[in-house]
Amino acid sequence: THSLCASTMCATKARHARGMSATGGSENPGCAVLDASLVLSVLCIQCAALNAVTRAEREALITRHVFAEMLYSLMPSRQISAAFQRFGVNAATRQVLIVCLDEQAPVDTVQALLGDDDGDQRVDVDTLSAALAERCNMDAIGELYKLSERERAASHAVTAVLGRMALRDIK
Repeated sequence: THSLCASTMCATKARHARGMSATGGSENPGCAVLDASLVLSVLCIQCAALNAVTRAEREALITRHVFAEMLYSLMPSRQISAAFQRFGVNAATRQVLIVCLDEQAPVDTVQALLGDDDGDQRVDVDTLSAALAERCNMDAIGELYKLSERERAASHAVTAVLGRMALRDIK
C-alpha cells in the first residue's frame, strides 16, 4: 500500500527542470514531479494521490503507473496527454513539486532530481499548503479548471478545483 509521504518538497527556481519528467524520469519512479504553479492546495495533491493509489490497488489504472495516474487525477478532463503537458515540467518551469507516495521517501531520487543547486528552496509538508497558495498561478488554474470570478475567491477556489477533479469521470 501507499501513503502520501511526509517529506513532500517544493523547489522553487529549479534550474534542473529541463531534465525532469512528470514521473521522475524512469520506468519505476519513486515520485511524481509536477509544475507547482498549477497546484492550489495540498488537499488537491492528497485527493489525486488517494484516487491514484485506490485505482492501483484495484488494478484499474487508466495510465500505466500510479504517479502518472496522480497527474491524470489532477486534470478536470479525461485527456492523459494534456495532464502531462499541463502538470509536467519543462524548461520554463520555475516551481517544482515532488510528491512521493511511500513512507520511506526516496531521498536519493529527490536529491538527484533537484541537484545540488543552492538556489532551490525546499519546503516541508507543514508549510507546503501556504507556499502553494502563495505561489500558485491563479490565472492558469482558473483557465485550466474554468473557474468563474466568484470561484477564484480564496475561500471557493480549492472547493471548485476539487469539484472539477471529482466530476471529471461522470458522464
